[in-house]
Amino acid sequence: MAEIITNPVKKYQTRHLFLLVGTNPLPNYVAGKLLLDRTEDEEDPYHVYFVHTDKTIKIAERLRKKLNLPVVNYQYIIVKEAKPEDIQTEVEKALPEHTTSIGLNFTGGTKAMAVHAYQAVIKKVPDAVRTYLDARTLSIVIERFGEPQLSIPVHGKPITTLEDLLDLHNYQFKIEKKQIKKPLLTPPHKKITNAIASMGLVHIKKWCEENLDPVRNKYAEIRKHPPEIGKNKWEKEQKQLQNKETAILPLPVGNNYSTILNYFCGALTIKELAIAWNEKQGEVVKYLNGGWLEEYVLSCIIDLEKDCKLDSYGMNALIQSVETIKYTERNGKETDTKERVTFEFDDFAIKGYQFFGISCGTGAGKGHLKLKLFEAFVRATQMGGDEAKFALVCGDPNPQKIQADLEEEWNAKGKIMVWGIEDLPDLSNLLRQWFNG
Repeated sequence: MAEIITNPVKKYQTRHLFLLVGTNPLPNYVAGKLLLDRTEDEEDPYHVYFVHTDKTIKIAERLRKKLNLPVVNYQYIIVKEAKPEDIQTEVEKALPEHTTSIGLNFTGGTKAMAVHAYQAVIKKVPDAVRTYLDARTLSIVIERFGEPQLSIPVHGKPITTLEDLLDLHNYQFKIEKKQIKKPLLTPPHKKITNAIASMGLVHIKKWCEENLDPVRNKYAEIRKHPPEIGKNKWEKEQKQLQNKETAILPLPVGNNYSTILNYFCGALTIKELAIAWNEKQGEVVKYLNGGWLEEYVLSCIIDLEKDCKLDSYGMNALIQSVETIKYTERNGKETDTKERVTFEFDDFAIKGYQFFGISCGTGAGKGHLKLKLFEAFVRATQMGGDEAKFALVCGDPNPQKIQADLEEEWNAKGKIMVWGIEDLPDLSNLLRQWFNG
């Protein structure tokens, strides 16, 4: 993992830190980790003040918990956003009388909160440290009376894992194994994956469409018509039948697949390959049917860990909301049905506090890829805020056109990348430029 670097903003840490709480908790979490002086001092104990509205109280509570603040070291300040004088009054009341070690980070709140909290602090403590996170440069901008404005790049590890981001946004892993740091398949999986990538998507995709897809589609259609009695037993039987039919499917053969045949270890069917690779049949099917692309991307990320100073990475992160939400029908009425929001990141990396989400798919065409990319782009932004970046690795021969269209359509220039078939051999270098850009 990347080496921890001494906090570059230590000189501007304060004993009392005011955080303006908005809908994205990440900037305040970074500020709380970097800008609060937590050294022990009985005469002036450190303190964090969460300035929030009634709509952001739960976010303030999650921040407090994630910053691990004891009950005597924090205070919630509720304000009415529609009443500017209320914001200034409440912040003024909370300002301590005994110290001038005051900091105000106004990245997270609304403009009204920032303006009136700023006025309150400056009125009482003119040389207070004012800060905000610049999403464009990944820097903390520092202002102090009588000193020039500073912009300090954020180094170190204010955020190191996906778990941190999930906790802040009230999400959790759907399955206990959490993110998978290493590819699923045992060695020589990397050589196999690289061989498939060098072969291109066309042939392996054609084999999947002619062999795996018909079996899957056949049983998907059968499951649409379950019996009224004994449904669970019937579904189990159908699954067993599908597995048996899949097990005897022939593996790819011929000159088009010459680069990967040696890795089949003499196996002729899916079942034989699962035995040769010492893997479950389902994992082998998933791998051949596009899973290899996710592993190829992850292997590139792993190779770039030190060079790009990545703090965390993984694949197949299946995520769900901690709380259920009411399902809304098309007519706008809420039903009594409650569901958890569920989504997945095929691959991801975190550098400092910047989140990189990657979606993988062997499909092509703007219509298909737009749907795949849109939710992932929204979720990546939700997890990582304005600093987040997202990429799609796909089977389209013209990814630059898709990227340009979507950047304009979503007003997301510089936020998304789309890589296609021709980019796979050089994907490591493309990822390096993306991570370091």
